[in-house]
Amino acid sequence: MDRQENLTSVFWAHYRGAAGDGATGDLQSTLERLTTEGREAWPEVFLPSVTFVRHLAERMSPEGSVQQVLEKLHTADLYLACACAQQNPKALAAFDASYLRQTPRFIAHINSSPSFADEVTQCLREKTLVPSAEGSARIAEYAGLGTLLSWVRIAAVRMAIDLARKSRPPQKERELSAVEQILKANASPEMACISVQYRDLLNDAIRTALSSLTDEQRNLLRLYYLHGMSMEQIAGLFGVEHRATIKRRLDKLQDRLLEAIKGAVRNRLQLSSMEFRSLVNVLLSQLDLAGSAL
Repeated sequence: MDRQENLTSVFWAHYRGAAGDGATGDLQSTLERLTTEGREAWPEVFLPSVTFVRHLAERMSPEGSVQQVLEKLHTADLYLACACAQQNPKALAAFDASYLRQTPRFIAHINSSPSFADEVTQCLREKTLVPSAEGSARIAEYAGLGTLLSWVRIAAVRMAIDLARKSRPPQKERELSAVEQILKANASPEMACISVQYRDLLNDAIRTALSSLTDEQRNLLRLYYLHGMSMEQIAGLFGVEHRATIKRRLDKLQDRLLEAIKGAVRNRLQLSSMEFRSLVNVLLSQLDLAGSAL
C-alpha cells in the first residue's frame, strides 16, 4: 500500500454525507485495509488506491456511521466492480468467468435451453459491462451492500424475463377470457351470474393497481405469479434469509391491490367480500402479466 496517498481526503471529497465522522487515522487505516482486501481477492486485477476509494465513497450511503458502513461492505466484490467500471481487461475477464458463467443456472427456471442462456448471457454482458452513451457501464451502480453474485443473479433474471417477453409471439385472442374461465369453473350461483361484460373492467382495474407499485414490488409479483417461483427461490434472489419475509411482502402487496381494485369494481359486481377476494386472487394468477403494468 502506498501510504503517502491521503485516502481519507479522497474519501471525504467524494462522500455524499457530512465529513469528519471518525478519527482521520482510523479511517486511513480502514481504507488502506479495504483496498488491500480487494487486491488480495483479485490479485490479477490492480486498481490505484485513490481510484477505488473514490469509487467506494461515491456509492456509500450517507446514513449511519462511516466506519460501521465500511465494515459491512462486500469489499472484494466492490473492488472487482470498480475495476470493471474502469474497463480493466483482467477485471472484465474475471467477472465473466466468476459471475456471467453462472447465468444458465440463474435463469433455468425461466428457460433452460442453452441457446436462450447464451443470448441472455451476451445481453447481460453488454448491458452490465459496456459503457452507455450517457456514461458508465451498469456495473458501476453496484454499491457493495449485498453480494455481487446476488446483484448479477437478479440482473440475469430480469434480463431473461425481458427477452422471454419480447420473443413471445403476439397472443391470440383466447377462447375464454380469464374471467370466463373462472366463471366456468366456479359453482357459486352468484359467481355464475357475473356477466362477461365486466372482464375489461376487472383487468383494467388490476393493471391500474399494478402500475402504482415500485419496480421491486412489480418484480416480486412477476416472479411469483408469472414465473411460478417459490418463496424460497425468491428469497434467494432478493438476498432474504427466510421465506416468511417474502410471504409477508406478497400478502401486503396482495392486500394493497385488493383495496385498490375494490372501489372500482366491487359495487358493480355486487359480490360478497369473500367472493370478491377469491375472484381477484385467481385473476392475479391468470392475468397476462407480461402485457400488463408488470
